[in-house]
Amino acid sequence: MTIYKNQVINPEKPWSFMDDTKENILKDLAEYILDPVFEEYGNFVYMPTWCDEEAAEKYKGLTAISGNFLNLSHAFSLLTDDEELIKELTEAIRKLLVAFGSCSKKLSPSPIINNIPTAQMTRK
Repeated sequence: MTIYKNQVINPEKPWSFMDDTKENILKDLAEYILDPVFEEYGNFVYMPTWCDEEAAEKYKGLTAISGNFLNLSHAFSLLTDDEELIKELTEAIRKLLVAFGSCSKKLSPSPIINNIPTAQMTRK
């Protein structure tokens, strides 16, 4: 299951919005720098903890992937248990961080980016 939580401007109809997609996110990860503020919120890829029991049950086992770009207004936020999608987006984020360096030197890198299994992750 994958839940895209944001909408983006529809490139074919710029006066309207559409649900975000993997393709939109990957395209922008290939072209733009991530905003370091989002890394400070707990890294770009993480296992969220939920205060609300209903949300905890509803989203149990889902990995969160979120961020925005430094000079492009495209906030992305999704929850998924699709291992291929997690891997693909994580690799794109890793490639970007390697190319430009980790955005925040005071935080440890994302656990997923360091290949720690999802089950061992907690949000900081």
